[in-house]
Amino acid sequence: MIEEALRSAIESAPRLGLYVFTVYLFLRHLKSRDEMLKTIGDNCHEVMNLSTTAITKNTEAYGRVTAMLDRVDTTLRKVNGG
Repeated sequence: MIEEALRSAIESAPRLGLYVFTVYLFLRHLKSRDEMLKTIGDNCHEVMNLSTTAITKNTEAYGRVTAMLDRVDTTLRKVNGG
């Protein structure tokens, strides 16, 4: 009885080691994946902020160009008697 239990423990030890090693590799892979996803997320937020800034500046420039074109149109109408 004791010999069987001892033999079973000895036989299962390599399997246990393999399980522990597999879990270790899996957890290490998850950590690497999480770091990669965090980097992607950080880059995404940075690009979103830069895009928002660019859109805001383009909107302001569009407003100035529109105002200038309105003034040119008004001036041309006055010059042409319209």
